Amino acid sequence: MAYTQSFLNSRSPTPKLIKYLVIAALVAGCLAGFFHSMLGIKLGISFVQLFSLSITKILKGFIWQPFTFLFMPHLEGTLSFYFLFSLCFDLYLLWFVGCKVHRYFGPKTTLKLFFIPPAIGCILASLLGLIMHVSTPLFGLSFAMIPLITAFAFSTANSQVNFMPMQALQTRWMGLGLVILYLLQDLANLNFISFIAHILVAAITYFYLLYFHTLRSPFSFTQKLDDFILSKKRKPTSSKIIYLYDEEIRKEKAMDKTFDKIKNNEKLSVLDKFKLRRYRRKSRESSKN
Repeated sequence: MAYTQSFLNSRSPTPKLIKYLVIAALVAGCLAGFFHSMLGIKLGISFVQLFSLSITKILKGFIWQPFTFLFMPHLEGTLSFYFLFSLCFDLYLLWFVGCKVHRYFGPKTTLKLFFIPPAIGCILASLLGLIMHVSTPLFGLSFAMIPLITAFAFSTANSQVNFMPMQALQTRWMGLGLVILYLLQDLANLNFISFIAHILVAAITYFYLLYFHTLRSPFSFTQKLDDFILSKKRKPTSSKIIYLYDEEIRKEKAMDKTFDKIKNNEKLSVLDKFKLRRYRRKSRESSKN
């Protein structure tokens, strides 16, 4: 049965981390549009090209690109109404979903979701484009939004949320719809490298949430894959317990050999004497406790 969790509609203040991310995306988006419409045309500078992700440019020393490409607007255009509307929608989505993810996972996991899956997925897609001799720079807040949207959908799958002035939707269907919207936008623009990058980012986020946070997918068609991945997950302490148990068994066997030498009045080696002193010291400590 669908339910609405209290924090979904809470009016708690925006976390500082989400404020900083929204401000950074706003400043970067305005500068991108300003450079494209004014200074960029005169000086031949493309703000988006400078800070978007491209393997060839990273190899040339543009090492900031794996971090800055996420704050670029998802389209490169002038300061038109459509550009500003799309930028405002991206910022609203970042604030809306980011606050929910921050409250559920905390700041550290939110930062990991924002930066790590997009960087890995987009670098892999850019390498694929390099192999196919297709140089398509990747940029856009959508690459960071997919991990946040996925985490939001996984953590509150059956909750209902009022996303903008419309009828309440289940979180999982809202998340799936937004991801499909990004993919359809790539197909409409014939940007296949970006399409592959979005799929890779979603797949990496799915594996991360399932393996490291044990959050299953809210969709039934992935149930078998969920069970398979979780079955391969090693128990957190089993190997360590077995190792410590084996160590204790080996120590007991070594002491048994030393005790046998004492019973048979055999000469003790230096190692035997050291083990015997350590055994006596531990016995005294345990008796005191």
